Amino acid sequence: MGRISRIRAVGAIAIVAFAAIGCGSGNTTPADVTPDPQTVSAVDGRFEVRLTVDRTTLRPGDNISGTAELWLRAGGSGVLSGSSQLFSFEFVEVGGQQRSVSPVVDGDCSPHQLGTNTPLTSPIYKSGANGAGANGAGANADFVRQFLQGDSINLPAGTWDITAVAGFFEGRSCGGLRHVIRSTVRVTVKG
Repeated sequence: MGRISRIRAVGAIAIVAFAAIGCGSGNTTPADVTPDPQTVSAVDGRFEVRLTVDRTTLRPGDNISGTAELWLRAGGSGVLSGSSQLFSFEFVEVGGQQRSVSPVVDGDCSPHQLGTNTPLTSPIYKSGANGAGANGAGANADFVRQFLQGDSINLPAGTWDITAVAGFFEGRSCGGLRHVIRSTVRVTVKG
């Protein structure tokens, strides 16, 4: 094999190796992978909570995004009251180490107005608090502390249930009929 042929062969091997590294299992989903959004609804009387998770097949470095919506299914409008952040979010590992982050909400009583064509919405966010659910020792306490750091929502490899929780009272002053509606989407994080 001549010198030029050897250089071409070495160059071709380097390109193939570089391509294999680029296509290997990275920490985030490549941009050219089509999202696989999922929406799940839960109904309680005349109210409906819809949770949409933008991507249900993820990698550990992917930022989880989506939207929770509270809809009024009957009646012209709804005066509600509850926490100023009407939605909270729970993250629970299915199987595996059974890690979880339970939501924490403010105890304030704020008014909310809901119409049949104007849902109340919230992006998925971390609704825990440093120390809440993380007291004591153990793997879950360490996981909760680590999970709550920063704004990005990342989960380790495994199967996870992401739940939007809408807790509110019908009427003003947090004194009417109480509702807690939970809508859950299951995601898979591949390591």
